[in-house]
Amino acid sequence: MSVYEFASYKAFVIHALEHAKGPGSTRKDLAAALGCQPSHISGVLSGVGEFSPEQAEKAARFFRLGKEQGAYFVLLVQFNRAGTVQLRSIYESLLRTLREKSAPLRNKLEIHEELSDQDKARYYSSWIYQAIHVLLSVPGFQSPRAIAERLQLMPTKVDEVLLFLESAGLAERSQATLYRQLRPVLHLDRSSVFLGRHHANWRLRALQAIDHDQGEDDLHYSGVVSLSEDDFLQIKRILGDALKAGIDVVRDSKEENIAAICMDFFKL
Repeated sequence: MSVYEFASYKAFVIHALEHAKGPGSTRKDLAAALGCQPSHISGVLSGVGEFSPEQAEKAARFFRLGKEQGAYFVLLVQFNRAGTVQLRSIYESLLRTLREKSAPLRNKLEIHEELSDQDKARYYSSWIYQAIHVLLSVPGFQSPRAIAERLQLMPTKVDEVLLFLESAGLAERSQATLYRQLRPVLHLDRSSVFLGRHHANWRLRALQAIDHDQGEDDLHYSGVVSLSEDDFLQIKRILGDALKAGIDVVRDSKEENIAAICMDFFKL
């Protein structure tokens, strides 16, 4: 597990020591690296006392953390040592920045294609644009009529969307009444002003799917849980890794159908 999955440096140290292999990886070895007694390590990990900043830096080297991960670990120690709410808030903000920087979803999914802001405003104004764009990759759905029937849309709306996709370089006519998909993978940066609309489009569409009760093939889950800060970060990373794995499957999958992926996991 990555150090970024932990909101407590003590939890990370316990986990790292428990899963360490080979010589030089015990509490005694860590104590020697930090220049302290093993009893100090045991006390800190059981909740009595904290590592000093100097010990934090040495511990980061002991666990062979890179520069950025080492900085994150040292900040975790400083966060624990902070004596005021205001100082803890500063460290918490720095830690959040490092976590977000560690594995941006855009880099995980290896997505680079972009649209102009004007085209984005149109493309993300409704779920229909993306649905038709993706459906064009499925054999048998290259004609306006087939698309209208599959998505239960008015033919005039389908024609309007196809004209836009063609003008935006997202589709092209392969024959007089047939289209083919171009630039299949698009992604919005987290800072994009269109991101909220994009998420809302597909969550509203998900509610429609629930209301229509499409059957056992669909998967919908909603729940509220209580959990530790460490486990929150762990589940967030698990879901991120699962999404990446799913996208990897989709990337090599034969185009036979289309589906929507919506994932929500957030603090209340």
